[in-house]
Amino acid sequence: MRTYETVVLCRPELSDEQIGQLLEKAKQWISAEGGEVLHEERLGRRKLAYPIRHVREGNYIQLRFNAPTEAISRLERQFRVSDSILRFMTTPWKPKAPEKIKTEKAGQETTGGNNP
Repeated sequence: MRTYETVVLCRPELSDEQIGQLLEKAKQWISAEGGEVLHEERLGRRKLAYPIRHVREGNYIQLRFNAPTEAISRLERQFRVSDSILRFMTTPWKPKAPEKIKTEKAGQETTGGNNP
């Protein structure tokens, strides 16, 4: 099983209770396909960069889960038929590597101009 991350954009008129119900449904769909939800987060209501279906704001939900590859298409089919969901995107999740610390060699000078 691979780890995936899905971001779901929901309609702005949904209440917190309705968003919670939608989140529970999504978790049930994932577990029904043999997956396991690792992390869930409500990112809140935000203004969209451009209107989607004449809507200018939306509620964002982020899910991270383990699931078989075949489960993704079934999950996305459920998202497509839901009237409450405007958009969604699922990608394979990779943990971020720690940033490397740049070190300068001793005695090396840096200048801001052109050096011939």
